Amino acid sequence: MGKLVLCITGASGSIYAKRFLDWVIKLNIPTEVVVSENAKRVISYELGVPYGEFKKQYTERGINFHNSQNLFSPLASGSRLVEYGGVVVLPCSVSTLGAVAGGCGRNLIHRICDVAIKENVPLVMAVREMPLNAIHLENMLKLQKLGVK
Repeated sequence: MGKLVLCITGASGSIYAKRFLDWVIKLNIPTEVVVSENAKRVISYELGVPYGEFKKQYTERGINFHNSQNLFSPLASGSRLVEYGGVVVLPCSVSTLGAVAGGCGRNLIHRICDVAIKENVPLVMAVREMPLNAIHLENMLKLQKLGVK
């Protein structure tokens, strides 16, 4: 399967990101993680543990975390991202969906998604917010036409 990148945004559904991380560890899949600033707060709220403890739990198990504001991360480079088997945004906020669909990268998560699209690295964006309005659906359709799942 190859290495993976997991991007965690501030949408509700931190438990899915936690389960994903537990799964990749169990399957011994090297994984890099980027957590947005809003996601840090949502993780603490939804999982009932401070974000620092959440991160430590996975860092000790071999997961590498990247600062979401560090656009100098190797993951921001197309020549490095093509080494990965895929990028998963889980959960994906509609804010992230819109930024990626509009090509407006404001952080490392947006940049990774943009690079994945241009380099044909498989990208899955698990949008978690409901109800969806016409703008959300248009953004989903736009990205789906570019091969995003």
